[in-house]
Amino acid sequence: MVAIVSKTYERLVEITKQLGQPMLYREVDLEQDKYLLEKYAGRSFIWSVREAGTVMTPIGVGVDPFYVQHYVDMATFYHIDHDHKINKVTPEEAVRLMSQQPAFLCEGQCVEAQTKAVQTVLKYGDEKGIWSSSLRPDVDGFWKDWLSFFKRDDNPVMIEFMQKAMSYQAQH
Repeated sequence: MVAIVSKTYERLVEITKQLGQPMLYREVDLEQDKYLLEKYAGRSFIWSVREAGTVMTPIGVGVDPFYVQHYVDMATFYHIDHDHKINKVTPEEAVRLMSQQPAFLCEGQCVEAQTKAVQTVLKYGDEKGIWSSSLRPDVDGFWKDWLSFFKRDDNPVMIEFMQKAMSYQAQH
């Protein structure tokens, strides 16, 4: 994995040179991008490049799409898939990809499968520090507390995910 990340990092550096951006924070942000590629190994990402830096955002883990939406008018976006292939995408596609749910939930799933999916997402997010640490509920806590937390943080992806999970649980 280290070799893949290094190769991807080299490609990111090439892209920034071709774009002539970022003008500010290039080295610091690129090092952070490399760190995130390692931290979220095996994940896909949206990578934003703008005049004042870069932002590497993992897809499908419950990150607030704000980190992409905020830069829609000022960035060039790239999708880095789980195999580290890099493709330029439109701002709309970047937002769509960032809005993906962190796990698949559906009405027909058994309660155990839904519970496991939600607990896996919450545990992964907690371990990786995806969400702010202030007043974050216990990983094994009540889902309503997590929903309140995500509402307070205004994270639409996780609000929808938790509401869906709670709705399906209430049906059983």
